[in-house]
Amino acid sequence: MRKLRSFDNHKNKEFQVIYGLHSVLAALNNVHRNHIELIISEKHQNLAKKFKNIVKKIKIFNQKEMSNLYGSEKVTQGIVLKSIQLNKFTFE
Repeated sequence: MRKLRSFDNHKNKEFQVIYGLHSVLAALNNVHRNHIELIISEKHQNLAKKFKNIVKKIKIFNQKEMSNLYGSEKVTQGIVLKSIQLNKFTFE
């Protein structure tokens, strides 16, 4: 069973799963991105307060629950963001 997966379609928009502290913070600070859900470990609770106005849903899990859902902390760094994929621009 795969622990990390991308979400196919929801109302004709594709979801993207972003993990890792720096990647998630960059995505959260991007004003062009729509955020669906922020999943964090207990050690990142301060981020829940900081971004509660930007993200629709925030879930906080203990380390064991995070590992069961998304793999080891070495992979996710205890933070996962579900976001709607940005529109791709073309030069045509």
